[in-house]
Amino acid sequence: MGWYCPLTYLEVWLRSMHDPSTIYPGSFIIHYVEKIVYIELSQNLLLALTVILSGLNIWIYLRRH
Repeated sequence: MGWYCPLTYLEVWLRSMHDPSTIYPGSFIIHYVEKIVYIELSQNLLLALTVILSGLNIWIYLRRH
């Protein structure tokens, strides 16, 4: 329907009273979900986490078989 949750309007108003530069357009749910889904990590940290996760998966697989 194109409506936002009433809490979104309350949050925008409260943010504008505290610090107008922190206001963002749209729904607060989308704002925070995007921060989780599109997490900003350095390329080196992302590579290290990928290697660790892959190593853990291989170790678990080899222990079971």
